[in-house]
Amino acid sequence: MSMVDDARDDLERVGYKRPPKAHQFQKGKSGNPRGRPKSKLTFLQTFERALDERVTVTVKGKQVTKSKRELAAITLANNFAKGDLKAMALYMAITKACSPVTGDQPAADDLTCQEQTTIDNFLSRWRGGTDNG
Repeated sequence: MSMVDDARDDLERVGYKRPPKAHQFQKGKSGNPRGRPKSKLTFLQTFERALDERVTVTVKGKQVTKSKRELAAITLANNFAKGDLKAMALYMAITKACSPVTGDQPAADDLTCQEQTTIDNFLSRWRGGTDNG
């Protein structure tokens, strides 16, 4: 064999980490042309999208466009005003779940008086003080 034949054999050789030239990635083309498949929506995501859809309704003889979320809130408020107990219970549950912590409710990171006293006693002993210990 000549040197030319040896060079040709090196170029055409197929094996581990040497795929055939016809099956290698082509220059300028992606190895994954269709890309990663999109994930499926969860029920909650689908429900959120449905609530954000806008619909046209007639209110006092006029056509208005509102989201389904707005219409649900309006319906809940109207039923609450009529005295519907289920609407009242649902309203209370929603406001409790959605409202921020108010001043009359302790936040999760607020310490009780007893916890604060315990910490103060520990710190004074740790620093070498003589309070309660």
